[in-house]
Amino acid sequence: MNTPLTIGTGVGVISFIALLLIHRFPSLAIFFPVMIFFIGGLMLAYWYIDIRHGWKYPVFPHIIVTVLSLFALLSILELPQLRYMLMLIIAAILGICYGWGMNQEDATWKSEKPFRRFVAIIVALDAYAVMSFFFALASFDPSPRLPLIFTILGGALFAGMSLLMWRLYFFVKIKAFIFWMVIMGIMSVEIIWVVHFLPFGPTVLALLTTWLWYVAQLLVRFHFSSRGIVWERQKFFLIANSILFVLLLWLFVRWV
Repeated sequence: MNTPLTIGTGVGVISFIALLLIHRFPSLAIFFPVMIFFIGGLMLAYWYIDIRHGWKYPVFPHIIVTVLSLFALLSILELPQLRYMLMLIIAAILGICYGWGMNQEDATWKSEKPFRRFVAIIVALDAYAVMSFFFALASFDPSPRLPLIFTILGGALFAGMSLLMWRLYFFVKIKAFIFWMVIMGIMSVEIIWVVHFLPFGPTVLALLTTWLWYVAQLLVRFHFSSRGIVWERQKFFLIANSILFVLLLWLFVRWV
């Protein structure tokens, strides 16, 4: 049966099996064939849904980015329990994307708008996963060379993730976003370089940088809308985030 539940469950189960094989048999002879078949299967499933049902929104780039970014986070986790939990989360995310993303005549909560918000949350999670991976690798080099490289890559990452976010809401040519992508990239490089000096683990550093980036790209997205940024409505959001950010730093940073 070609129901959303059936297709979503099938994609989720196959995704978990592929990730489990890679985890249990950590060798290049297993990794490359499984990843090729895995991503190839996701492509075929995406095209099948597109032909038979259509998609609420074209999210194939988001799906591939999710697979690669969350797999990067999976590679740096040490506890087996966390790895299995993340594998289940990845499989669930892919299953929900394929099942929920089908263009069906469903209830309002299954319409395009909430699905688009769900994908936006996944993009933010992807950014966090890749930044955790970058901070983890940078921690192995005591010199500033490797952190500088990953700082630049992180800026490019956040610029690209901003594009994925904005494309969820505005169907215009990519060149319309180039200027603001450059602004987001430069701003992110500065944030990442400052944050990496804090004495935290990779996951906490990634949380801080992703949090600041998400708020900034959200304001830029509002700027693109016909109404622009309604500061009267956004001031409470910004105040609340500022308070939460300071509280987080106060709870972790004991030496300030």
